[in-house]
Amino acid sequence: MLEKALQRLRTEFEASGRGEKFRLLKDFLTCEGHSSSYAELATQLDSSGAALKMTVSRMRARYGELLREEIGNTVSSPDQVQEELNGLLSSFSQ
Repeated sequence: MLEKALQRLRTEFEASGRGEKFRLLKDFLTCEGHSSSYAELATQLDSSGAALKMTVSRMRARYGELLREEIGNTVSSPDQVQEELNGLLSSFSQ
């Protein structure tokens, strides 16, 4: 589900001509280490650090929406989405 939601987000970025930005910022969405800092990427993308932080914040929010949609496709009731999401997130904290 996580990978499917990430792929959908990638597709949205690519469809809007921002595929490269997604590629550079996607590590900030996951628990993986960041190969670059906001400052380094801001320079590379001709942006400010604050603008990139806002972009990542919006990406995280959209990723969360897409993840909830993916979970919604696997449960029998919309009421179960949050419960499944909580279970998924708790599996990462163990």
